[in-house]
Amino acid sequence: MKLSRIESLFSEFEELQNQIEEKIAASDLNTELISRELIEQDFNNCISIGRSLVQRGLQPNQPSPHCSNNDSHFTSVNESVSFKLPVIQIPKFDGTYYKWLEFKETFGSLINDNDKIQNIHKFHYLISYLEGEAARVICNLEVSHQNYNEAWKLLCERFDNKRQLISNHLNSLFNFTCERESDKSLRFIIDHVTKNLRALSTLGLPTEKWDVLIIHIVSARLDSTTSLKWEEHRNTLPEIPSLKDLFIFLKCRADVLESVHRNKTKQVTTSKGQTKSLIVTSKGSSLNNSPSCKPSKRTFECMVCKGDYRIFECPDFKSKTPEERVTTATRAINRLCILPIYDASTA
Repeated sequence: MKLSRIESLFSEFEELQNQIEEKIAASDLNTELISRELIEQDFNNCISIGRSLVQRGLQPNQPSPHCSNNDSHFTSVNESVSFKLPVIQIPKFDGTYYKWLEFKETFGSLINDNDKIQNIHKFHYLISYLEGEAARVICNLEVSHQNYNEAWKLLCERFDNKRQLISNHLNSLFNFTCERESDKSLRFIIDHVTKNLRALSTLGLPTEKWDVLIIHIVSARLDSTTSLKWEEHRNTLPEIPSLKDLFIFLKCRADVLESVHRNKTKQVTTSKGQTKSLIVTSKGSSLNNSPSCKPSKRTFECMVCKGDYRIFECPDFKSKTPEERVTTATRAINRLCILPIYDASTA
């Protein structure tokens, strides 16, 4: 029943799409044809999968002759998943070296290596995910079926530079600071070091043997309190601790700091049902953050008529001549500033 419904929807889509293409401008026809081809591919995939399922249901002990091994695996995966998976988002690439490996692997597996997508569509996808310096690398290439492979080749030649990638990840690994003790800064250190080491390992470097070096670099950049705690904890570890030991210590330390910070602010309910925030100090006292403790709104007093406004809004002051205004404003008791370029004769 579902297969029949999809096939009837496909027929309705073709009729409506033909009407759209007859009425749109010639300049928009190419874009509409591309959209039509993508939608038709989705319909064809659904219909093909549906027919394969029907045939396998009629002959459960025999694989469908129209299904390859890949199709059978795809069908079995979809049979086991009873919910819609989230769409994989491809990150945009702006030419930053440390983002290249992630973009290359994601775009390559989802689009570049997908034989079901035509090169012209791959080119459009590629342009939509590039910006900045990366977009300028292929900006001179005309968008066409033949030029896609050349565009991807130019990007790889420009950014898939192993020496540059290693250099950038090493610089990122060695250049970071942790000036103050906080749970966020300690978690950042763990994520920052892990990300760069994983990238360097992908590039073929023996990062699994760098534990002593990385521990020395990280411990030298810790804040004074965390550094002291680490040296104390280090005495309980083997003579040469591993990088995993350091990460476990930093994670536990971050958990403690997060708990302490969370407990500093407590919410209490008064007898009238109002909620107040109490900030607990180190000595156990609390500061009340109720609205009554907020500073009062600032008021102004005119120096000419003592009205509740500033002097330049005073009707008496504005009614004076420019020379009289200067005289009033420069009186010592008023202590008002006059711009040096002010000229009463031309005011």
